[in-house]
Formats: sequence, C-alpha cells, structure tokens
Amino acid sequence: MPAPPKQRKIAIVGSRSVARQVTLTVRFVDHHFVESYYPTIENTFSRIIKHKGQDYATEIVDTAGQHFIGIHGYIIVYSVASRQSFDMVTVIRDKILNHLGADWVPLVIVGNKSDLNTDQRQVQLDEGRQLAQQFNCGFTEASARLDYNVAKAFDLMIGEIEKSQNPSQPTGDSKHPSLALGSISTLLSIATEFQVSKFLSLSPINESRMMSLDNRAAPRNVYIDHGDTGDCLGGMYQGGSVTEVVFLWMLADVLLNLEPVTSKVNPWASRRTMTPTNNRLNPVIPTFQCYRTEQQNAQLETLAHPQFTMLDINDFVADRGGDLNKIRESQRRRYAPESVVEEVLELFEAARRARYEVTQIGSKINAVQKEIGQKKKNKEDATELLQQKIDLEKQKKEAEESALAKEKERDRKIKTIGNYVHDSVPISDNEDNNVVERTWAPENVVVEKRDCLSHHEVLTRLDGYDPERGVKIVGHRGYCLTGYGLFLNLALVNYGLEFLFNKGYKPNQPPHFMLKDAMAKTAQLEQFDEELYKVSESEDKDTDKYLIATSEQPLSALHSEEWFQEADLPLKYAGFSTCYRKEAGSHGKDAWGIFRVHQFEKIEQFVLTNPEKSWEAFDDMIATSEEFYKSLGLPYQVVSIVSGALNNAAAKKYDLEAWFPFQGEYKELVSCSNCTDYQTRELEIRYGAKKADSKKAYVHALNATLCATERTLCCILENYQTEDGFNVPAPLQKYIPGAPTFLPYTRELPKDTTSAKKGKGGVAGAAKQLKDLKV
Repeated sequence: MPAPPKQRKIAIVGSRSVARQVTLTVRFVDHHFVESYYPTIENTFSRIIKHKGQDYATEIVDTAGQHFIGIHGYIIVYSVASRQSFDMVTVIRDKILNHLGADWVPLVIVGNKSDLNTDQRQVQLDEGRQLAQQFNCGFTEASARLDYNVAKAFDLMIGEIEKSQNPSQPTGDSKHPSLALGSISTLLSIATEFQVSKFLSLSPINESRMMSLDNRAAPRNVYIDHGDTGDCLGGMYQGGSVTEVVFLWMLADVLLNLEPVTSKVNPWASRRTMTPTNNRLNPVIPTFQCYRTEQQNAQLETLAHPQFTMLDINDFVADRGGDLNKIRESQRRRYAPESVVEEVLELFEAARRARYEVTQIGSKINAVQKEIGQKKKNKEDATELLQQKIDLEKQKKEAEESALAKEKERDRKIKTIGNYVHDSVPISDNEDNNVVERTWAPENVVVEKRDCLSHHEVLTRLDGYDPERGVKIVGHRGYCLTGYGLFLNLALVNYGLEFLFNKGYKPNQPPHFMLKDAMAKTAQLEQFDEELYKVSESEDKDTDKYLIATSEQPLSALHSEEWFQEADLPLKYAGFSTCYRKEAGSHGKDAWGIFRVHQFEKIEQFVLTNPEKSWEAFDDMIATSEEFYKSLGLPYQVVSIVSGALNNAAAKKYDLEAWFPFQGEYKELVSCSNCTDYQTRELEIRYGAKKADSKKAYVHALNATLCATERTLCCILENYQTEDGFNVPAPLQKYIPGAPTFLPYTRELPKDTTSAKKGKGGVAGAAKQLKDLKV
C-alpha cells in the first residue's frame, strides 16, 4: 500500500509590499497569477506536494499573525528589486530563531521577481546564494508572474523540513501562539528597536503616546483567534483596553511579518483595518473579516492539486486559449476516439465542483471557528460549536479525498490523448501506407534478396554468440555475446559516440532506472504494461523504479523544471545506455537471433531546442542518422510513419529502415521523432525571455536513434558476410583488437539451422557483391 501523506505546515513571510505583488502561494496552488492579493490571518492554502516519492499534505500559511503556530518550516521572500526587503530577510530569520529559542529552523530564502531586467535589480543572484550559505538553508530565485521556480521553492522547503532531526514535530515548542510576546512594555521596546513607527507612518512610539489613544471609537469585537486554543489578544493581555488590543495587533502584525509599508493610508485601509490619521489611530471598520469571496476561493481552489498531464488542461478551456476542434481533428488523424474530449470536459466539471465543495466547507469551518473564539472571549460554553467544527473537518477531509480522486481521474484521461499531429504526416491507420521519402545504397550494390546466411548464423560461425546458455540464464530471448561478437558490438558503441561527439553532441550515460513518477512524465501508460520492467524496492509504490527502455527517457527528465533562453539552445545529447524491454506485444516476431531482444545497447540523439527551430532540428537529426549508415555502407530507406501508428508523444516520425538481404526486406534501425512540447510541458522545461503577461512557452524535445547496436550489427553481419567469413566495415576496425579487416569463420552451423540446407553456395552471391562494395 502507498505510504499515507505526511502532514506539514509551511509559513511564508517577507516584506508586505513584496507579498502583495508576489503571491507565490496563489501561483503554486492555482497556477494562476493575481496582481493584488491581501492575506489575512484567516487564510491558509492546501496542496499535496510530492517529494522524493512521498506525498506531503501541506498547509501553507500566507497570512499575518500565524507564522509561529505549529510551523514546520519557513519561506522568507524578498524582491530582487528591493534592497530593503532583502535586508529584512536577516531580521525576519533572527526574530523567528529568537522566538523559538532555536539555533536553526528549516528555512528557504526566495528571491522573487527574477523576471525583471538586470537594470531593475537591486539584489544580485550571488548575494541571495551567499546569504543562504551563511544561514545553511535552501535558496532559489523565482517569478510568481511567470511561474518560474515556484514549485521548486516549495519542494526545497519540504526537503529542508525533512533534514530536521524530528520532522514530524513543528519547529519550536512554545505553549502559546506567537502573539503572546509579553507585556506592552516589551512590545514597545521591540517596536523602538525595529523602528516600527516608520513602517506605520506614525510619530515615534512611546507608552504615553499609546495610552493617549482614543478608546471610544475603537471596534468592540476585534479579536485574533488562534485555532483550537481559542485564545485572543484581549484574553492574553488582561486589563488592556480595546485600543491597546488594536495597537498590539498592528504591532504584532509588523513584528511577525516585518513587512514595511510605503503608503501612509492605503496599506491599512486596503486591508480594512485602520488608517493612521493626524498621528492618531482611528479604527474605520468593526471587524477584521478580510476573507476572499466564495467565487475567488473557488477560482483559486479549482486546480489546487494539479496532476501532470501531457496536454495542458487549458487546451480544453476556450476562455484560456483552448481549441477543442483542434484536439478532435488530431484524434481523427490518429484514428483515436474523439469522444475523449467530451469525457475530459465532464471530468473537468466534476473535479471543479468537487473542489468548490471543499472550499465551501472550509468557509463554514472558518465561520464556526470565529464563533468559537467569540464564545471563549466572552467565557461562554462553546461545546456545541466545537463538535460542529469536528464534524465539518471530517466532511472536509472526505470532500478533499473525493476532489483529489476526481482530479486524478480527469488527468489520467487527458494523458491518453496524443500530441497534435503535424499536417505533413500521411493520414492512415495502416503502416503499409507509410510514405517512402528517399532511398540510398552504395554504388554497385543491388538491393535484392540473396541466398545467404541470416545474421545469427554468421554470428554463430564467428563464435560470437551463445544463445543456448543465455536462455538458460534468463529465459526467452536471452543471449550472450562472446569473442568478436562482443568486440563488434562495442565497436559500434564507440564509433557511434565518437560520430555524434564530432557533430557537437555531448555524450551522456544516464541511470539505468527511473522513479515511477519521473518515468510517468515521459512514457505512455501502455508502456508500463507492455514494455517496462519494474524494480520494486519496498511495499511503498512511490519508490518503485522502472528499468529504462531507451536513454531518451532519463535524458528527457534531465532538465525538468529548468528554464532556457535562446542562447542556451540547442542542447544536444548523445545518450548511451543499456535498454530493457519486455517486448510483450512482439511474441513470435523476429524471435531468433539478436534483432529483437529484452536487453541491448543503444546510442540515442536527444535534443532540446527553440520551438521555432524544432523542425529544422528534426531534419538535421534524421540526416545525421543517414550519414552514419552511409558511412557503414548499409542500404536504407527513410519512411514517414502514418498518423495512426504514431506514439502519443510524436507529432511526426521518420523511420530509417536498412536492407536485410537474407530476409529480403527493409527493417527499422532508426526512429526519429519531433515531440514538440508534449513531454516538456509535463516536465516543466521552459523556454524564452521572462516577459510579463506572456503565455508559458516550452522548449521542444526531439529524439532519434543513431544506433541500436545489436540490431545494427544484425544488418552489418548480413550485408558484409562472405563465403569464408566476415569483412569488418572500415569505420569499426580500429575499435577491435588487432584492427582486423576480415574475420574468418571458426565454427560450422548446426544441421537444423535456418540456412544449413542451402549449403555454402548460398553466400557466394553475397561475397561477389561485397567485392564491389564502395563506401
């Protein structure tokens, strides 16, 4: 069974002027940027955060007055455009440590507005890094407007929390909420130390000044509730006047947030609290009920727990730029059901309604909690209300589980929809209709079926292959490469890597297995059943790993959640890996030899590029593969794969099929696909200049086989065989001990082998053609 979510509580603090503009929490929870947002003590957010395979049911407090209440970790935000907000980071951190009586707390520093131009910056990237190193905490720069590194900030926060010795316990163990800071005189001394007066635009604060405030106009129902304790400021400071309570709330608000304001009137009036006027504090409204509207809550909560999907959910919403007809047309081209579009819309609406229900119950809990606080303030019995709150919290938990289930169902359905098919792709559901784009063969070589040995027979006669013992070890399609069979295979590996290196590709040998979540972002659902081998470490399904089927899979995840500018691209990788495939859908197909096996080596081209240049890159990549096979002297054809045979990620795919003379047919050696932004959306690999109000853009990802070495070796063996042995292709000779040009046969074929009945004469034609082969 999957491990249950761990409960965590995160507080976000920082300069109030920054907080109003950043709205990191809203961006993270809703993937939506709001220009202005004013948090109050009542507002919290919920989000499931997955970190290292573990779900964390995270409560995110983005409000005044609650930063020290049961918090597991802190995110301190500053603006890269405000030196003052950066300087306040140290002050805020010190106040947190002093209050908790701790030397260290889980902390992440976030420099917001990283999208600003250099000339608008007051704080440089290295300054933030150095401060984080000094504090031994996490750090990143982010942009709430462009949704850059926002998720990373929260992931770093969970990571910092898990570093603590007792991550299940909140930092600090104060009995009372943080507003119980002490006496009025203590607060005044702190206020003097931090010059709170300039933040409030008041005259210098002193005790007599505070006591002279006019009590008569003060609101009579001002209180600050603290969750289940029901404490309020008035209760904490016995004998204090209402005005003192009001002032203490303002003072505590500043001390806990340390968020200086710049306007003399607007900051407080916009929060509906009070306005400094003529050096006097005149309350302007009766309460602190600064909630969002139900409509705003619904908008923010609808996608509170987004699951990764291959297409963006916005593609299905016309108001967000979606085009349902475009999706339907692409589905028609793929010979896939169009009805999935309507199914997604139904699931989208069901998930929206479920999320709204969670919000409604949350609002009821807030209202009941306020009543509880008022009852306790008046020393009245709140037993009935407390039970009502318990019942509502139970309802909310059930509603949350229902909403999450509906959102996951919606996203699973979206994930079954393929990429938009390119207009140049031939429309058919029959691969016999693949369009041949071009063919090539060496001079003086006739592409025809020959009376010759099959590849596995050549390999057997070279004593380079032991299938019997391989099957004994691993079962069906098992094999061992031995002697020159192994050297030839490794020669292809080395030649392929050198070939791509000389083309500007960076060699990369990635891990052989991936976490389930990482694999799910780059592999199709059916691959998990038909192709991928699962490696289970424990009963915790979130730590399951899958063996890779191609280096494309880990390479595509290499830059997840990164952002590239035009100057950074293209990124070109020569991936080398052993690949593992079940081949569950290929029973009986190419079952003999090493053409289709469960384990093989492959050199892969993987490219991340500017979206406007991806089709140019597509042409370059297939051309690179063609050049490689020309250098080996293997006849081939390039075919454009029909729309009905495209895998979900591909907008267009070319296959390079080389000629196998024994079978008398072209067989696939290379697959080259432009996946556009289908995978990079899921992996959050962003592209482009960080401009305000600009739509998200993603790099395009392309992959192309250069050489699946065992399969390519099969083709070479059939084309380069002679009556007495095997001519080694010139490019491979230097990678084999002794640099041989010819390898003689050392074994006879078993009598029941594929071509034994044809006798040695069967290779005479092949030998004659090979003498004239020019590469």
